[in-house]
Amino acid sequence: DELLGLAVDRWYRAVEGSGLAEPWTPPAGPPTLAKKEAHDDFSPHAPLPSPPIPGRTFLLQPLPLFELPYRSVEGEPVAVPEDLGGPVLIDLWASWCANCRSELKELQTARGELAGAGIDVLALAVDEPKDQPAAQAFLDEIGWTFPRGVAEPELLDLLTLAYQTVVDLPRGMALPMSFLVDRRHRLLAIYRGPVSSTQVQADVSSAASSAPAALPFAGRWAAKPEGRDLQHFANLLRSRGYGARAVAYLELQGTAEQAAPWRRKDLVRSWVEASQSLLAEGRVAEAQAASEKGLAIDPQSPELHQMLGRSLLEQGRIEPALTHLETALRDLPEDPALRVNFGLALARGGRSDEAATQFEAALERVVKGEEAELKALYNLAVYRESKGQRAEARALLDRCLAGWPRDFEALHFLGVLEQRAGHFPEAIAAYRRALEVQPEDARTVYYLGRAYLSAGKTREAELQYRRLLELGHPSAERL
Repeated sequence: DELLGLAVDRWYRAVEGSGLAEPWTPPAGPPTLAKKEAHDDFSPHAPLPSPPIPGRTFLLQPLPLFELPYRSVEGEPVAVPEDLGGPVLIDLWASWCANCRSELKELQTARGELAGAGIDVLALAVDEPKDQPAAQAFLDEIGWTFPRGVAEPELLDLLTLAYQTVVDLPRGMALPMSFLVDRRHRLLAIYRGPVSSTQVQADVSSAASSAPAALPFAGRWAAKPEGRDLQHFANLLRSRGYGARAVAYLELQGTAEQAAPWRRKDLVRSWVEASQSLLAEGRVAEAQAASEKGLAIDPQSPELHQMLGRSLLEQGRIEPALTHLETALRDLPEDPALRVNFGLALARGGRSDEAATQFEAALERVVKGEEAELKALYNLAVYRESKGQRAEARALLDRCLAGWPRDFEALHFLGVLEQRAGHFPEAIAAYRRALEVQPEDARTVYYLGRAYLSAGKTREAELQYRRLLELGHPSAERL
């Protein structure tokens, strides 16, 4: 709806579809709820919570955290251990931040009280490398006796994602920013801004009965809330390239028996996306394991059968790959990428004619410009050349390179086609273009050297020979 004539700092009542916003006056004050004796944290008679402290987020359901990497002052890689001796306050600060300096002074002054409560503090400076000496000098100046280090970009990224998951908003972090972690490496509280040692001790003490402290508003639980939804955090991690970490959180989310029926569909989708991320990272065995865990939740999922088939294909396990890809194809016959992968499995299994049929079917279904089109064109070109149909193969490669002029495999194969046809200048040009994309590919360097020799350019061939020696490749001797 479009509502006109609204004024700032006024209240309105809008009914969807009416196009009108009627002035409205809120009640004079919040309704009062009688406090009765508490029976447990989630009882309808539990006492009302105190108002939340600004900048402080106390977690009703602690968020598990895995290894958090940082660097020591000497530059050595370190990680916050997953099994801590007690609660740890991870404090992100900078030497130029006045509030940070005041906070650290107060924490150091309260060293005795914090130690008595079993609480440690890890001060991680976020200063630029050139400013790190000043940061460490400040800690020395105040007599800092807690652990210290330098925040790594990965740690900052992971903690930012954890913060966004907790507050359910795409907010950035501020300085100082602190994360209270218990001995089991679970996030208990986040402090956006300075936090006092007294508050940290209070939060550690109340962690065992955290329900009232975590409520962001006055009220009582009508029923015990579900456990923390780790799937959202897993999806955030996957979207930022942390595929293995995403899998760890999906595993914590539970099995098919533990997952609520309404959540299983989304959970399966998360396993599919985690498998895709792991494959993109080259972690093929982990991608296979992720697909299998997803299939334990939904054994009929065609997307998971496709991902498992791709993982097996990457490992050279052709027969089981064919089984899973064919299963997926029964439910997803119009998926061009699936047909390309099925064709690749058929080709590697020696069934090249059937593979070509799948590549052609993929081209009939693909949207122009998709990666599946590139793969189908390239693999169909390889098939045509194997059948002696070089003109058709060259036409397919031309189509491929028209859309992807820097595709390495297509450029290399174009060089092979031209070399076999005796077109050595054209072969040389194709190989050189391929090496612009992947300069370290010894196979292409070798073929380029042979093309130079065939063209009578011994000096240029010798340069390729020396390049192969630099790469330490055995084909240097053949050249």
